[in-house]
Parts: sequence; C-alpha cells; structure tokens
Amino acid sequence: MKRLAVCIAIIAAIVAAGVFSIGLVSSKNERLYGMVRGVIETYEAGGDVSGRINELTDFFKEDYAPKLACVVNDGMLAEMAASASKLEAMYQSGCDEFTAECEALLTGADRILRSELPAAYRVM
Repeated sequence: MKRLAVCIAIIAAIVAAGVFSIGLVSSKNERLYGMVRGVIETYEAGGDVSGRINELTDFFKEDYAPKLACVVNDGMLAEMAASASKLEAMYQSGCDEFTAECEALLTGADRILRSELPAAYRVM
C-alpha cells in the first residue's frame, strides 16, 4: 500500500511539473508575442522602432531566456537569441527582411510551446 501511495505521489509530481512548465512557457510567450507585434506595428507606422527593439531584447535577455532555460531545449533558445540580436542591426541597415526576422522570433516561441505540450508520439 505504501508503494502505491509513493507511485501516485511521484506521478502527481511529474504531472504538476509538466503543468507548471506549460504555464510558464505560455505566459512568457504571450508577453513576447505582444512585444514582437509591437515592434512590427511600430516599424510599419514609422515610430520609435529602436526603443521597442531595446525593450524586446532586454525582456528576452533578462526574463524570457533565463526563466525558460531550465524548462526548454537550449538550442531553441539560442536560435531565438540570434534572431533577437539581429533586429537592431537589421533595422539600422534598412534590411528588407526585418519583419521576417520578427516573425522568426514568433515562430521560435510557438515551437517552444509546442515542444512542451504532451503528445502520444513522445511517449512511445
């Protein structure tokens, strides 16, 4: 009977950790989505894009990446960090692919969230 209780406790802890990680990634992604969309909208409107990019990169470096590093694959975060670090230089040079790089950040964040969601093919 004690073994059953221990097994149930372990399974409950695993489920709780999974739910926590999904919630953490989801909440951080929502904030990142808003910031990236704000950068794109400001770029299209001709506003202070550099200020928005600085806010986005500060959030990514100080809040997003450090908090998710313990939960997600470092490779995915590294790809997103590369995209985030290119934004200011791309904007300053007038690169045509600026919005595409912003979309790459959104795609990376979505990929991170999908990697955390439970799926049957990951169990087998």
